[in-house]
Amino acid sequence: MRPVRLTMSAFGPYAGKVELDMDRLGERGLYLIAGDTGAGKTTIFDAITFALYGEASGDNRKASMLRSKYADNDAETFVELEFVCAGKRYGIRRKPEYERSAKRGGGTTKQKAEVELILPEGKPVTSAKDVADMVKEIIGIDRGQFTQVAMIAQGDFLKLLLARTEERIEIFRRIFRTEFYRTLQDRLKEESTGLGREYEELRRSTLQEVGAVACKDGWERSEDLVRAADGDLPIQDTLELVESIIEDDAKECSELEAGLKETEERLNRVIGLLGKADEIEKAKTSLVSAEKGLKIASTRLAELREDYEEKKAGEPEIERLSADIATKKEKLSKYEELEEERARLDSRTRDRDLKEDERMRLEASAETLKARRAENRKELEGLKGAAAEKERLLGQKKTVSEGRDKVSKLLKDLEEYRKLLADHTAETNGYDAAMNKAEGLQAAYNAKYKAFLDAQAGILARDVLTEGEKCPVCGSLSHPEPAKPPQGAPGEDELKLAKEESDKALSEAGKVSAKAGELKGKADLKRSVVEELASECMGEHVSDGLEARVEERLTELAGELEGLIRRIDEEGRRAKRAMELEDRMPKDDESIEDLEKAVSGAKTDSATLGTEIKNCEKTILKLLGELEFDSKDKAEDDIAAIEKRRDGLKDELDNARTAMDACKTKTDELNGTVEALAARLRGAEAIDVRAEEERKAGLVDEKENLNSSIRQVHSRLDRNRKALENIKRNRWKSAETENRWTYVKALSDTANGAVAGKDKIMLETYIQMTYFDRILARANTRLMVMSGGQYELKRHLERIDARSQSGLDLDVVDHYNGTERSVKTLSGGESFKASLSLALGLSDEIQSSSGGVRLDTMFVDEGFGSLDEESLQQAMKALYGLTEGNRLVGIISHVPELKEKVDKQIQVKKEKSGGSSVKIVC
Repeated sequence: MRPVRLTMSAFGPYAGKVELDMDRLGERGLYLIAGDTGAGKTTIFDAITFALYGEASGDNRKASMLRSKYADNDAETFVELEFVCAGKRYGIRRKPEYERSAKRGGGTTKQKAEVELILPEGKPVTSAKDVADMVKEIIGIDRGQFTQVAMIAQGDFLKLLLARTEERIEIFRRIFRTEFYRTLQDRLKEESTGLGREYEELRRSTLQEVGAVACKDGWERSEDLVRAADGDLPIQDTLELVESIIEDDAKECSELEAGLKETEERLNRVIGLLGKADEIEKAKTSLVSAEKGLKIASTRLAELREDYEEKKAGEPEIERLSADIATKKEKLSKYEELEEERARLDSRTRDRDLKEDERMRLEASAETLKARRAENRKELEGLKGAAAEKERLLGQKKTVSEGRDKVSKLLKDLEEYRKLLADHTAETNGYDAAMNKAEGLQAAYNAKYKAFLDAQAGILARDVLTEGEKCPVCGSLSHPEPAKPPQGAPGEDELKLAKEESDKALSEAGKVSAKAGELKGKADLKRSVVEELASECMGEHVSDGLEARVEERLTELAGELEGLIRRIDEEGRRAKRAMELEDRMPKDDESIEDLEKAVSGAKTDSATLGTEIKNCEKTILKLLGELEFDSKDKAEDDIAAIEKRRDGLKDELDNARTAMDACKTKTDELNGTVEALAARLRGAEAIDVRAEEERKAGLVDEKENLNSSIRQVHSRLDRNRKALENIKRNRWKSAETENRWTYVKALSDTANGAVAGKDKIMLETYIQMTYFDRILARANTRLMVMSGGQYELKRHLERIDARSQSGLDLDVVDHYNGTERSVKTLSGGESFKASLSLALGLSDEIQSSSGGVRLDTMFVDEGFGSLDEESLQQAMKALYGLTEGNRLVGIISHVPELKEKVDKQIQVKKEKSGGSSVKIVC
């Protein structure tokens, strides 16, 4: 990737819009980005990074902080970058999010972030996510890799050079993204610790379960149970001991349950005898109660039979009332007919009233239309001739408009004629001055030419003759008295210049003359046009004061035209009104005829409805003569009263019958109860209730004692069986957990560098060591050049401290004396060379690990101030080596010596008014 053109607007220290045509820097070689501290040198790389990835190159500069503090409120902040990658040209424009002046009203508003990528075929892409994906695909690396590869920041890599293993681990973790190896280490360690805790927890749980096992008092192996609870008994022996306890308790429980069953059988027999004795006593009591109830029920039954017979005597009245109800219901249909006739009478009366209202409304509408028709006829008579008058006025308006247009053209042509005369006069004066100047220059040239010809012999002797060489005129080799040029004679160059000035002046005078002639022709042509128009419109020739008279005539015509327009509008309105009235007259005639027909129809309908009303009234009078009541509601009320009386008599009869039947049923039931109880008491045996109660109490106590013993044994069995199950489960899980813990701990110790007797090198560090060795191999190819073959970087292989991390410590080999020592012993200039070599090596490795991606542009930021002249030359030689294969390397520095060594420069300057300016110098 190589930048071609960079445009920044209100970005960083650049207040306005600046453009850098980076194509001028070429495709390979070194160039310098020079300027004062804080002027904005590194901002150029920030702008490139922001355009590509939407972020600055440094983590401490967010995209929202990139707007220039020197910019005007309405200045637009953006970066445009054109770049070439793999032979294809791309364009990208990006805006950060920032506060800008509101377009309407006061205050500010937030400008949203925007981006647009233009592909080689011209297709735009505006989605931020799509642009990010495409940029990464085009360039081949993401933003983090780009800033590490394309920008060599010496301060950062000096830290990397002098860092301890722990610090390099953090640095390489960010660069090579090895954090997932650390995650694996941590997870293995976490799992190993967890499995250890789980194993100990299972062992503790097993001992707790053994401690919960109980045995009966005085059991012969109780001491073994105590040893098992303390963990002094093997797990298999513990299991056998618990199973033995359970087996003894199960046997004892069976014996207790058999004794309980026998006791319960004896208790049930005693309870049965006591139950029989209680039933006999209850039967005696029930017999006395039943005999008393039977006597009362018999008396009540006689009373109810007498009441029933009395109510039954009213049945003929009930039948008479039912017949009367049926007769009255038959006449209800006549009442319905009466209601229908009354409704019909009301409907016809309403219809007739509506028809009468309609007739009167139609008659009023007809009279209104007739009056309006008469008025319209009168108005139409007064509007005749309006259309013809409008046409006449339109013709008059056309004539006046044409006259006004000709007068307007006359005024315009007259103004153009006066201007052409003035221009001609000015050009004529200019021609006189130019001609005077040309004649003066021509005279001066002629005088110089004459003096030049007169001095040719002296000039030839002075400029051409050389002693011992032939004279071009006479051929003599000796020149004892050569001619001398006169004082003040012009040279050939001076004469040539005088000739050019004279010719130029004559040419300029000719041009002015031609232009004056052209203007004269235009003025004469324009006068003929003006004369013709003045004669036609004004009846006079061109003369002084004609413009004023033309303007006066133009004003008169405008007033006349305005009056005609008003009259035309008025006649147009009158003609339109006449057409409307002519269209309306036939419609009004038709409407009046329709209304008169509707009035006649309304009268006919009203008469028909009057006849129907009289018929309804006759029918209603007839029905009222035939009926008992004047409405159906009254007839239905009368029927309801009769039905109520009849239903009351029927209810009284039904109630009397029901009460009598119920009493008879109860009496029969009491008779049966008395007979059954008497028969039962005759065959009952005698039982000693007190003796049986004493036997029952003894058996209940015996049962309770047995149940208590069984509960105790059951409790031990449940607890011990559950403990046995948990012990077995813990035993299986402990074995499984211990097995997994063993190999996970081995993996964790290996990955975390905790293997006894070995160097403390973690898995992540081991991976980073591989990267580090490759970086050092690449870095040493440049360090050997920059140090004149003296120094070579080497990873420290021996363990420094058994308690700290190792593997990434760095030494330097001094080939001049054959020693190997820490890089911290290097001087400032030597450290710069080593750190620059390390940075370049890291850049090469990142490009290689990113799939062989190659960037055609790199930046090296600062660090050259600590180098002496020889070291600076060596560093420059190494940097020139980077430019091989069409690579452009930019050095960001304010070291003065570099300005003399690098021809191509981007110069950044702070402005006193605020902000910075930038330019390319090649």
